Amino acid sequence: MEKYLEIGKIVNTHGFRGDVKAQSWCDYPEVITELDVIYRKAGGNYVGIKVQKASVHKEMVLLKLEGIDDFDKANALREEVIYADRDDIVREDGSFFIADLIGLNVTD
Repeated sequence: MEKYLEIGKIVNTHGFRGDVKAQSWCDYPEVITELDVIYRKAGGNYVGIKVQKASVHKEMVLLKLEGIDDFDKANALREEVIYADRDDIVREDGSFFIADLIGLNVTD
């Protein structure tokens, strides 16, 4: 099982103070707003970025990330896939991550 799961992609900036707009790949975008840390890949490693503020607006997630405090830094994150540690995502009993189902045999 993979420790880090793809949860979305940063698609744009939001304002001039370093906020970013992310497309959610989760069942619902509020999953991302519940995270304290998101991750990005850098040089083959996962690097955590603390989420200072998060909200949902028109099915997109608006994020204020620690250390991203101006337009240029936010713009540099465009098209970045974002990840979550699977242990940080709250799930109901009996639910599964799609990533864990890919490749399983199906019988009828």
